[in-house]
Amino acid sequence: MLWSSNPSVNLNGNSGSLDTKIDVDVPLGRKLFGHELHTGGYGSRTDLVGGLNVGLDTQHINEIHGRLVLDYLNPLWKCQWIGIGGSYPRGPNIAGWTVGADLAFHF
Repeated sequence: MLWSSNPSVNLNGNSGSLDTKIDVDVPLGRKLFGHELHTGGYGSRTDLVGGLNVGLDTQHINEIHGRLVLDYLNPLWKCQWIGIGGSYPRGPNIAGWTVGADLAFHF
């Protein structure tokens, strides 16, 4: 429970998630704009418990993600790659797709 100075405000909850993921990165041996071209992606499963399970009305979400990126590990500080990627998440009562920038940072 969270404490508040207003007695009308009462918040509590118990939610959690466990993400299992395998990621693959494949250098293609080609350069574009002076940077090595990579492809790859990941497959993941996210199990939802508590309020997340109830609120989204699903127990888990599986996701497949693919990407095409340029390696920037040395030229840009802490940036491993920049490119494009797309995902397809699917689970009970959830399905869709996303496309966007794919960025990875190396610390």
